[in-house]
Amino acid sequence: MENMKTLIAGFVLVLLSSTACATDYKSLLSGKYLLMPDAGCAGIEFSKDGSAATLYGERGCTTEGGVGLDTRVKWVSSRAFILIEKEQVNEQSPPRNYVYVVDSIRGKHVMLKSVWTGWGNYPDDMTRYTIAR
Repeated sequence: MENMKTLIAGFVLVLLSSTACATDYKSLLSGKYLLMPDAGCAGIEFSKDGSAATLYGERGCTTEGGVGLDTRVKWVSSRAFILIEKEQVNEQSPPRNYVYVVDSIRGKHVMLKSVWTGWGNYPDDMTRYTIAR
């Protein structure tokens, strides 16, 4: 019985310490521009407070940036977030959603998993972004 109490106490301590040490990716990504590999401006630019982001493609790319899709950011866990289209394009369609999971941040490099949410069975995609600014 004493061993069981020790085991449970140890498990609780490990659980609490891992929760307390969880990385706050929202604050690490807030205000950052994540550039896709070999891109001039394609990527994700987060607002300073991390509550909004703009998705940029290479189409329309200029030295000031590109034409972007404005989204709001919904953090669903310490490492997972959803980008939700802000502007309603038409009455029949729901907003576009993009689900990401932060795999790692090492220096100027961010690994994001893009979770497939469309029709059909396609694999999730891992992309290595560079923090441009």
